[in-house]
Amino acid sequence: MPLLALMGLVILAGGVFYFKDVTFLQLKNMDRPKTVQAQIHPSETFSIFYVHSIYGCLSLKNSRPSRVRFVLKGVRTKSPAVMEYYGLMM
Repeated sequence: MPLLALMGLVILAGGVFYFKDVTFLQLKNMDRPKTVQAQIHPSETFSIFYVHSIYGCLSLKNSRPSRVRFVLKGVRTKSPAVMEYYGLMM
């Protein structure tokens, strides 16, 4: 009987986690076999600092996850060309 009760508790706890939204941000370096994964809250904004591949300028992109995609919240850069690339004007 105690084993049956324990199994019921495990199933119930698993059901709670099954219906909870969990979002992971996974960053992968295509040049090296290294992947970094971080759990983020769906309302949490995250930033990615990078060198823009077309214009070669340092940029900081702020995004927030939504149900099926990332929502761009802002871009910081000294390059007007990068801002125009994202449809933003300085």
